[in-house]
Amino acid sequence: MNTLYFDFDKIGKFSSNDIAYANGNNGLEAFYEFAPHQNNLLEVVQARQNYPVDRPLLSRVIRRQYERFCEDPEVYKRIDNLENPNTFTIITAHQPTLLTGPLYFIYKIISAIKVAEKFNKTQSDYTLQPVFVLGGEDHDFEEMNHLQLFGKKIVWEDFQGGAVGRYDCSSLDTVLDEVYDILGQSENAELLTSKLKKAFEQPPSYGQGMQHFVHELLGHLGILVVNMDEKEFKQKMIPIFEDDLKRHTSHQVVQSIQESIASAGFDKQAYVRPINLFYFTETDRDRIEMDEEGNYFTVNQGIQWSADEIIQEVYTHPDRFSPNVILRPIYQELILPNLAYVGGGGEIAYWLERKKQFEELGVFYPMLIRRDSFQLISTRDCESLKQWGFSLEDLILQEHQLVEKYLEMYGRDEIDLSPEIDQLTPLEEVIQHKVETIDPSLVARIGAQFAKFRNDLQAVEKRLKKAEKQSHDKNITKLKRIRSKIFPGNGLQERTDNFMSWYILHGEGFFQVLLEHADPFDTRLKTIVI
Repeated sequence: MNTLYFDFDKIGKFSSNDIAYANGNNGLEAFYEFAPHQNNLLEVVQARQNYPVDRPLLSRVIRRQYERFCEDPEVYKRIDNLENPNTFTIITAHQPTLLTGPLYFIYKIISAIKVAEKFNKTQSDYTLQPVFVLGGEDHDFEEMNHLQLFGKKIVWEDFQGGAVGRYDCSSLDTVLDEVYDILGQSENAELLTSKLKKAFEQPPSYGQGMQHFVHELLGHLGILVVNMDEKEFKQKMIPIFEDDLKRHTSHQVVQSIQESIASAGFDKQAYVRPINLFYFTETDRDRIEMDEEGNYFTVNQGIQWSADEIIQEVYTHPDRFSPNVILRPIYQELILPNLAYVGGGGEIAYWLERKKQFEELGVFYPMLIRRDSFQLISTRDCESLKQWGFSLEDLILQEHQLVEKYLEMYGRDEIDLSPEIDQLTPLEEVIQHKVETIDPSLVARIGAQFAKFRNDLQAVEKRLKKAEKQSHDKNITKLKRIRSKIFPGNGLQERTDNFMSWYILHGEGFFQVLLEHADPFDTRLKTIVI
């Protein structure tokens, strides 16, 4: 199985911040603690030991979550092992996008598993447990309610309000039926269908259904899936919540870091507010703000508290408070004994704005690892490219450039009339010279006739090229289609396609292929012929 590697900056699809971190740009060194290298993980272990977490709580809550759908004793060994002070985690996280959404949802998990697998093989004093944090508290339903399967967009049309992870799943049946119809009845399709049915038969919520589904897909590779929407976890966040409401530490610190990052020539990321908390109601996840008198209120529903009342609410019902993107990293690092966070380019960019925030709040700041980016191309499509004399590198060309290259390779020479047209110039000069000696008034007319003749010949050339292009239309259309699979909508495949398109072709072997080629410390785009 062939794999080709491309530097991010050669593709034209990655942000400048992403490229800078992938390339180890010196201008970013002040904004992270540990350089992203496998050999540095033991250094991270030593630093992390100064930041203990409540391991019995962690193990107890995760075990309770898994007892709803899992009976595998090996999984419970992993959960129980979190109580061991020599066990640490490597975290990746994502919103519960519809049935995993785009491919990079899967790539994140595979990347975390690969780092842990390699770490655990190279030493025996410590264990690294990969964890996928399901960000079910997010409320942007339109960002999460769709997936792309074989070019068809499937949408879950049931806005319920509030955290998507808390959504009722009863209306998901229509979406699942549509997916089943598309998948068909092959052996791999039947296996995937059974996993979907097990996960979404009667889950208490969409987030819990997704937790079960990710476990069905990838649990056998060692990942633990954790839902952070838990009151017992939130109780550990009470001091952070109180600080954010009263002292606004994150707002002050992150703003300062963003200014430093901008001065270093990099783009600012997430918008930081004085208060970075939402409040849960039955139907909403409502942002909290403070008025000029020091009273607090929710933006949409107008719930109000005095300063003392909101702090009392935090201590009594911490589960009603939800951190935004500024506080979410703090939350997961406070709960889990984490060494490294695996994320995409956008995530790494906003994590780079947080080092001082973590220091000020007394929370451990982990190693930041840029997840693997893959492109997938079928063996059949790769063979078609070879037959035409094209390489995978050629697919980086813009579509019109790819077509022009094809026509240069297979077009007929006679469609280029420029040499013949150029021969008109000396002929025109000879005729004009003869005419000028007899009747100079006719020189302009001669020039106009030659100009018209040139235009007519260029029009003929254009028609010939069009006819030539049509004669190769079948291959050109196929060539465009292959490129569009790699760059759908002229963007990255991993940001559009769902994993199921590949799973029904390769089954469980699909994840093994990804795991085999994964190496997030090699920050290049990996194109796999599968």
